[in-house]
Amino acid sequence: MASGDTLAIFTAQSVQPPSASFATFDVITGASNAQIPVLEFDGAASENADFQGVVPNAFSASPALTVRIGWTFQGIPTGGDQVRWTVAFKRAQDDTDDIDADAFATANEVSSTAPDAGASTGSGQVVYDEINFTNAEADGIQPGETFFVRLSRNVAHADDDFLGVDAQFLSMEIRQQ
Repeated sequence: MASGDTLAIFTAQSVQPPSASFATFDVITGASNAQIPVLEFDGAASENADFQGVVPNAFSASPALTVRIGWTFQGIPTGGDQVRWTVAFKRAQDDTDDIDADAFATANEVSSTAPDAGASTGSGQVVYDEINFTNAEADGIQPGETFFVRLSRNVAHADDDFLGVDAQFLSMEIRQQ
C-alpha cells in the first residue's frame, strides 16, 4: 500500500457494541426523508464503539497510520464546542492473542471543535478530525491479521465541554501515511 491508501472504512452500521458504556445507534432523518445512521455519544458519560477489520495484505507495517473521524450533531449545545475523541487498536496475532482477554493498546486522542456550536447553523454540519498513529501505537497490526479499533468519547477530559446534545459518529477511515 502506498501513502494515503485506505486500510479500512467503518460506518455507524459497522459497530460491534462493547458489553458496557456503548454509544447508541440512531438515525437522523434528513430533509428528503433520508435515513442517516449514526452512533450517538452523549456528554454525560464516556461511551465506546468497537469495530473489527482485516489488515489488507498489501499493507506495509512500517509507516504510520491516520484515523479520520467524521461526526456531526443536531441541536444547540448548552455548553462549549469541544468533543474529545480517543482511538485505540487491538491486534489479533496468529497463535498469540486471546481476543476475549487481550486489551486495547494505549489510545491516541484529539480535541475537536464543532462548527457554530452555539447557533443552529452548525447543527448537521460534518466535522472531520484526524489522529495519527505509529504502527507500534496501533498495536503493531500486520497484513492478513484481524484487528479491532475502539472509538471513544472522553467526557472526563477538560477539553470535552460539548453539553446538551450528542456527538453523532458517521464514519471512520483508516489510511496509511
